[in-house]
Amino acid sequence: PVVGSALTTQPVILWMTPSSGESGTNNSSPALQVNSVKVPSSLMLTTLFKHLMVTARHFTVIIEEKLLLKLLSFFGYGEAEAELEKLDENLHERPNEEAGPPQRYYFENLKISFPQIKLSVFTSHKLPADLKALKGTLGFPLVRFEDAIINMYPFTRVHPYETQEIIINDILKHFREELMSQAAQILGSVDFLGNPMGLLNDVSEGVSELIKYGNVGGLIRNVTHGVSNSAAKFAGTLSDGLGKTMDNRHQNEREYIRYHGATSGEHLVAGIHGLAHGIIGGMTSIITSTVEGVKTEGGVGGFFSGLGKGLVGTVTKPVAGALDFASETAQTVRDMASLSNHRFSVQRVRKPRCCRGPQGLLARFSAAQAEGQEQLFCLTDNIQSEFFIAVEPMDSYNVLISSKVVYFLKPGDYVDREGIFLEVKYDDLYHCLVSKDHGKVYVQLTKKAENTNSGVAIPGPSHQKPMVHVKSESLAVKISQEINYAKSLYYEQQLMLPAEENEDCLLLET
Repeated sequence: PVVGSALTTQPVILWMTPSSGESGTNNSSPALQVNSVKVPSSLMLTTLFKHLMVTARHFTVIIEEKLLLKLLSFFGYGEAEAELEKLDENLHERPNEEAGPPQRYYFENLKISFPQIKLSVFTSHKLPADLKALKGTLGFPLVRFEDAIINMYPFTRVHPYETQEIIINDILKHFREELMSQAAQILGSVDFLGNPMGLLNDVSEGVSELIKYGNVGGLIRNVTHGVSNSAAKFAGTLSDGLGKTMDNRHQNEREYIRYHGATSGEHLVAGIHGLAHGIIGGMTSIITSTVEGVKTEGGVGGFFSGLGKGLVGTVTKPVAGALDFASETAQTVRDMASLSNHRFSVQRVRKPRCCRGPQGLLARFSAAQAEGQEQLFCLTDNIQSEFFIAVEPMDSYNVLISSKVVYFLKPGDYVDREGIFLEVKYDDLYHCLVSKDHGKVYVQLTKKAENTNSGVAIPGPSHQKPMVHVKSESLAVKISQEINYAKSLYYEQQLMLPAEENEDCLLLET
């Protein structure tokens, strides 16, 4: 999932928890079942229900800190009161007498049941300044934990006769108290303790399979999964603690390696890269940290500050690399045990949507655009500064238009950039037009002349005008217009002041 282009390490945030038993529950049952019987009423401002019963299946929720904060920001959480007071103030000044008495609801039986939630929270190591400020307004810290099983008693009321506001507040209060009563389950699942509750649940599940079905392999797999999971989390927590002592550049590179391991599933490769990165970082720590100290702080003070950080880094960076290797290796063992245990891997129903439409507006979901955006991220290695604009699939190739480059791709699945047969950057593009030759239609991309003494962009020679055959003139016109539009957007972006610099200029003016 993405919000805007915010990358996440988990494919989904909510799904139905599958049954782990072999004889199992009926997974075809509805995710949410509502049973309601409304009774006709002659009373004014009163709605009667014989019963209202809401029942949900067991479900799993994964909360990623960065995604949660972006959602809160999107919905306006934490905005200044002055911004929220733009609504018509007269609406708040109307006397309550005009509204009259509120509608009230009567239920002979009211029951809302969310029997079990498997909850996970993944914190983010580095947040942008705006999200960090929003995090400070939440009033509570998020702690990293995984697969905390929360069992909640249903909300039941007999013969309630209240307003909608009172009933909703009563429901929220009940489930808030139920969630707080499960604090021990959450505490037992936190990463810095090695997720002891997860280990206990895995061992219990393995023993249950052994007793019920005589499955010795199931016991071994579950115990292996639990032990490796605890080892991975404990080692990861230690390496995170050491990471706080490192310079920003080394820490960013380390997080990049770990992110790719989490999203690609290649934990062992990420562990080897992390170990090598830690060893090299330790060997060069004194030089790099000293140079950075002189650049940032300047003078003798910066020299000695950087030298001190470098001396610390010669020890902490290799140790953190070794812990990263241990953590990623343990995760590899855990994933192998999970696959052997036939645990269900959850897939997205659809690919992450493209959130940047024409003129910056949020467009309707398009499967073709979502696939094109995913393909662009594969080509650029998830660089967020280059975003998707359009894609035109054809029989013999695809045209992928981004905010910086236009790519012509061979059909089929290729790794990284192997599928590109033509790539033109907008810095090198003079214009794109439709060309005809012997009854065939082409899209012609005219590049700029390489060395112009005047400094004015002019079209280059004929060998710098690559042409690509298109099956119809209308499609060629469409592709040409999209490329020229993307090129104009690119040059508009070049003339815009970045947000940080803009803020600095405003501060200087005031």
